[in-house]
Amino acid sequence: MMAAIRAAECGASVLLLEGGKRPGRKILMTGNGRCNYTNRRMKNDCFRSRETGAAMRVIGSFTEKDLIAWFAERGMITAEKEGYCYPRSHQASAVRALLEQEAQRMGVCIQTDCLVKAVSGSETEGFSVRTENGDIFAASRVILATGGKAAPVTGSDGSGYALAQGLGHSLLEPVPALVSLTAAEKFCRRWEHVRTRGRITLLIRDKKRAEAEGELQLASYGISGIPVFQVSRYASCELSENGKAGNKTARPPVKALINFLPEWTKEQWFAETAAESRWAKITVGQIFSGLFPDHLAEVLMSLANVHSGRLVGSLSEAERKKLWETCTSLPLTITGTLGFEAAQVTAGGIPTREVDLATMESRFCPGLYLAGELLDVDGICGGYNLQWAFSSGWLAGQCAGEAVR
Repeated sequence: MMAAIRAAECGASVLLLEGGKRPGRKILMTGNGRCNYTNRRMKNDCFRSRETGAAMRVIGSFTEKDLIAWFAERGMITAEKEGYCYPRSHQASAVRALLEQEAQRMGVCIQTDCLVKAVSGSETEGFSVRTENGDIFAASRVILATGGKAAPVTGSDGSGYALAQGLGHSLLEPVPALVSLTAAEKFCRRWEHVRTRGRITLLIRDKKRAEAEGELQLASYGISGIPVFQVSRYASCELSENGKAGNKTARPPVKALINFLPEWTKEQWFAETAAESRWAKITVGQIFSGLFPDHLAEVLMSLANVHSGRLVGSLSEAERKKLWETCTSLPLTITGTLGFEAAQVTAGGIPTREVDLATMESRFCPGLYLAGELLDVDGICGGYNLQWAFSSGWLAGQCAGEAVR
């Protein structure tokens, strides 16, 4: 919708083909229905791609400040919390409605239930766009803004990849990102529904790859929550590569270490659990009840092989050490993710090097432009993926629209 609006603003006659019954359905899922549409902290380290800096080169053409002003000029008031930007109403539907209304105001023709099956042609000969219904449309420029494969119920079914490949592009394996991770350990069944603060450190072949801290959500299948989402794309990519290699016998390539006491130091722990400490005559169960939710406390004591009724002062040095290690570096064997159905975004896609990032035009097919999640750019949680969608869509619409004036 942003690409269509900007192309129309530049004087182009624009047809938007939407596979679903209404455009922008995926917007309604963002920010837990509140649509965290951008973030005041916009830096390279907020984005992941095979081409470092690709996202920020595009966002520089239409920044977070530009986006906030763009919405404000069209009547949407922004509320901010620690740099996170939302509609003042905290309704994602307000963003979709504004985009639809602006597209209509600019004369964009929107055709719904119109799934594109093939695109052929080029700038010189003109493009032919064929839909599932058998309709054929002619165009001098085409923008592919189909999304990736995440949340396919919203229409992101991955069909855009085949369209781009049919016009000469290659594909980096799409994998789920901002997604929950599954683990092999059976004790996960015992901490179902627990929410607690913690830090996750992701290890790829025993080397630290990523780390994040915040509220963890523990589940029977493994782990979830924003910190898990932030590191999940690295697990997805590694597990995908390992699976393609057919290496079924090697030890698992992805592990996670969970620290349930990220605010504590080792020195603090041993001081508090010493034989002469203030906790000496209190049971381990009492202490853990104050530190952790009950089900998590039970799992941690069980794994450390320390009974809840033991007095803290009676613990041996080895038991104190085992409790510390269990609470601060609990290992999980990561076996997979909950898949695209549960993912918020896709990692991988069309390589950004195959697009001129100053215009979003294809380097292989003149007159073709690519934008959004279709490309190999994914952001962390916090409004970054929507900013990328808006910025790349705006730039593609601007350059495609100016080219046909």
